Amino acid sequence: MAGGICAHKVAMGLKGIGYDVHVVCLRRKGETREDTYEGIYVHRINNPLVYKIRDWSSEIKSSILSKGVYNLAIFLNRLLKIIFIGWYPLMSPLQIRSYVSCAKKIEADAVVAEYFSLESMLAGDILHNKHGKKVVYYNVDSLSNIDEVAGISLRFARKKGERWEKKLYRNADGVVVMKCHENHYKSLFPDEEKIVISDLPLLEPVSDSIKHEKSNTYKWVYTGTLKEGYRSPRLLIETFKCLDADSELHFFSKGDCESYISDEAKKNNRIIQHGHVPRNDLDRFYKDADVLVSIGNNKGTFLPSKTIEYISQRKPIIHFCYQEKDASLPYLKEYGHSLIIDVNNGNAKEWTKKILDFL
Repeated sequence: MAGGICAHKVAMGLKGIGYDVHVVCLRRKGETREDTYEGIYVHRINNPLVYKIRDWSSEIKSSILSKGVYNLAIFLNRLLKIIFIGWYPLMSPLQIRSYVSCAKKIEADAVVAEYFSLESMLAGDILHNKHGKKVVYYNVDSLSNIDEVAGISLRFARKKGERWEKKLYRNADGVVVMKCHENHYKSLFPDEEKIVISDLPLLEPVSDSIKHEKSNTYKWVYTGTLKEGYRSPRLLIETFKCLDADSELHFFSKGDCESYISDEAKKNNRIIQHGHVPRNDLDRFYKDADVLVSIGNNKGTFLPSKTIEYISQRKPIIHFCYQEKDASLPYLKEYGHSLIIDVNNGNAKEWTKKILDFL
């Protein structure tokens, strides 16, 4: 997932300038407690129960049973939110304890605590206060600059996130926040010099140049999370079905749109559903793709890490844009080998002509 990819890039960057790097992360089924990966020492702690149930759901062959187990994970996740509502978005104190117990045994000078869950940041705070480690927060996400939260008031979630950030940031040795959140944090911490603006560390070209032969057959690939009301695939699919060319649209996705994609795939054999696929397994599909398809968020200022990952593949990109402040637009326009479909202007047939001209 995006958080893991970013953490690995940071770890490899530190290793590349001469540091010994240890990563403390969650342990999934079949993984060892201790390991090395590309010269990095890996220490794994127990996965929270909710994550175990969620992972188990993906292994069940029966779609009905798999969906039931997945819904159980969602229910438990929301129940934990209610139980720990006063400390939102904290959900697993045991996870903090496991992080600290593992990390304090490592003879480290500094801790980089990535925010992809609050638990890792709180573990960093404890290691800083009680064990004398320097701590830097590396935030690929934001606690306070958020746009939606399932089942919880957005105002409440933002207020809680802001409270945590003020407590943790002022006690840290350094904080790295993403470019798309720059204005937000400048207004929240106008005099805080320890906050550094960076960007997603994913731009690593994997091929020498864009090579493509003119054809009537194209393999389209979409990867990432899809959500109704936030990042829906409906207009993409509607547009794709208008194409006369014998092309294929492959979805490597997760979220609440999977049943819709499944229904469309049953009606049209040019739409292929793969479900959620581990990042390492995507490389061969990226290599075979003629076009990468991107769907912008319909609200908020988040830059999807997928945008940078797509650009690193050096493939043509078709981006469905839902708002003027879409954070992906500056990157895609500078990249150049991209087509921006403004869904607020025109219709599927008009967009089809633009797509064919672009290809």
